[in-house]
Amino acid sequence: MPVSLYTVVIATWTLITCSVSVTHASGFHQYCLIGAGPAGLQMGYFLEKANRDYVIFEKTNMPGSFFEQYPRHRTLISINKINTGSTNKEFNFRHDWNSLIGDGDLYFKDFSRDFFPNADAILEYFQAYKTKYNIHIQYNTTIVNVGRDNTAAGLFSLRDQKGTVHTCKTVIVSTGIATPNVPDYEGIEHTIGYEDMPMNMSLYDGKTVLILGKGNSAFETGTAISYIANFVQLVSSRLEKDAWSSHYVGDV
Repeated sequence: MPVSLYTVVIATWTLITCSVSVTHASGFHQYCLIGAGPAGLQMGYFLEKANRDYVIFEKTNMPGSFFEQYPRHRTLISINKINTGSTNKEFNFRHDWNSLIGDGDLYFKDFSRDFFPNADAILEYFQAYKTKYNIHIQYNTTIVNVGRDNTAAGLFSLRDQKGTVHTCKTVIVSTGIATPNVPDYEGIEHTIGYEDMPMNMSLYDGKTVLILGKGNSAFETGTAISYIANFVQLVSSRLEKDAWSSHYVGDV
């Protein structure tokens, strides 16, 4: 059965810049963040440290919930190098691709010793980070609309799935790419997306598998099923690029 891989997910920080007329509610915060993944948690740490008025809206009941599903085969590609041979903290931190910036006493290496850790470990780390630094997260809140008034104050209004309106001065979006990037071509309905592919490896037993794409999810899946599949072929419109060279997390 062909497997289509077309999902590349990154965490980004961007500022909302829409301008529509809305009505404000009483729940005001100076800063409203959307998404409690690594970007949201990191920004929450700095806002908390600066004693700012903020809230992070998270659609699930836990921080970093993206990592409950991704990567699908549960092995992170962000290295966890425990020992570097150096006592320089800055040098060592450059080899720690999972820890967030903090006060210097909470590191991911205390949650996993694996060079390529299991994704479950980073979920534990995010929860510990949230608790240690008292980061303000409002769970089970999905922001469905963002508007901005036309007054001198220029406040933002965020409406959640329950119809509650939250008002703030600054909005920071830290959700990353939340939906699959589905290519538009004839026959796409016969493929399976990376986000939906079955994890039962027996389904690929003896099969010839075509993987569309040459990004991280493609190579992750190809590696995971190569031992049981008959033949695995990766195709794309471009040559694969190494992330260490391109500095783009979506490359290999």
